[in-house]
Amino acid sequence: MRLATLFTVLLGFLSPLPGLNAQDEYARQVDALLEPFDLADGPGGAVGVFRDGEIAYAHGYGLANIEHAIPNSPSTVFRIGSVTKQFVAMAIAMLHQEGTLSLDDDIRVHVPEVPEYEQPITVRHLVHHTSGLRDYNELATLAGMRSDRLGTVDEALSLIARQQGLNFTPGDQYLYSNSGYFLMAVIVERASGKTMAEFAEERIFQPLGMNSSLFKDDRDAIVRKRAYGYVPDDDGYRMYLSQRDFVGAGGVFTTVEDMLRWDNAFYGAAEWSPGLIDLTMTRGQLNDGFELPYAFGLQVGEYRGLRTVAHSGSFAAFTAYLLRFPDQRLTVVTMRNGGSSNAARLARQIAEIYLRDQFTEPAAAFSRPAIASSRGGRSTYRASRAELADYVGRYYSSELDTTYAVEAAVGALRAGPEGAGAMSLRPIEDDVFRNGRLTLRFSREAGRITGFTLDGGRVKGLVFVRTP
Repeated sequence: MRLATLFTVLLGFLSPLPGLNAQDEYARQVDALLEPFDLADGPGGAVGVFRDGEIAYAHGYGLANIEHAIPNSPSTVFRIGSVTKQFVAMAIAMLHQEGTLSLDDDIRVHVPEVPEYEQPITVRHLVHHTSGLRDYNELATLAGMRSDRLGTVDEALSLIARQQGLNFTPGDQYLYSNSGYFLMAVIVERASGKTMAEFAEERIFQPLGMNSSLFKDDRDAIVRKRAYGYVPDDDGYRMYLSQRDFVGAGGVFTTVEDMLRWDNAFYGAAEWSPGLIDLTMTRGQLNDGFELPYAFGLQVGEYRGLRTVAHSGSFAAFTAYLLRFPDQRLTVVTMRNGGSSNAARLARQIAEIYLRDQFTEPAAAFSRPAIASSRGGRSTYRASRAELADYVGRYYSSELDTTYAVEAAVGALRAGPEGAGAMSLRPIEDDVFRNGRLTLRFSREAGRITGFTLDGGRVKGLVFVRTP
């Protein structure tokens, strides 16, 4: 049965079965929702529903370790990707409250390796993704490497430090940047004298009793009861092992059970300083005064008329989602280590079961978003073979420390890092070529092509210079 059909059937059960109370009925429906993903020979995940400070539902499905047939459970340790960001932001908020640093510090006070741009970047800009810093994951991909092969703090910091330009003036726009949260972890270490892992263990995980949680900043460290990430292949699944030793944008490993303790801290269960939680719920503002939905590693919004606080995570075959309804004191946490279930969608579907009588707005009808043509809207622009030959050559970016080879193809160019494959780019106007989110704008002097700038997703304006 397809998931959408199954979900419709589940929501049709408006009355508990004989002998079941409402809580048992909720659990039965969530069990049915998870059943298609509860594989005996493949990965799955774990789900937690927290209500009024207690676990209302907790269950694992599929395998944490396929080789040894170890099942997932609420005590299985999962990598949670960018759900990590709220823990890093909490550390920054603590240090700000204590006066160890200020949200309005120029980040070069703490990380002088970052270039001095025309306008300073503050810690606050990092928190709210308004810094303009290019995303290191996308920079690594554009340099021709798998992004998680960017392994050490020094490698990531060196890549960020080579960027001579920003995506935009700090504070002018919002653009999600993993580079910013990586730098926040570096700032925590330099301001506090403790690594991000040590600070979180001492100030967050231990006080809350999150005994299975950690920032994993050593790729070879053993994590007890961990799930492994898996990706499908022709023989079933392959293990996906990250080579990353640094944290900040991600790096937290935790369990459903530990996330209950973190969730309770949001409601004041922790003995933290007054105003700390309120500070972490402060939403960012752009230079023009526009208020963003992004607070401290958390998205503040609504779902079907109810206030929500949420964040997603995705890295190295793991996905995770935290979906909190603070006014209803209900939180759904989903974690997965591969397979076909979507962590964010699954969390919303579970919330539909528990809160179906409290939503004030109908569920939005699903519609597939419009996708722009990779050729800039079905452009009819064409370039001749002779015109395409003008662009052929080698181009070097000092910001990536990478050379791109550009070749002519039939009606298009092929471009990419030398030795790492190339992609086809179609002409959309004079000297501009595009493939999906990737756009190359070539520059000329006296009619001769001298270089290009590259825009790609969370990276804007990378400069490449033509080489002999």
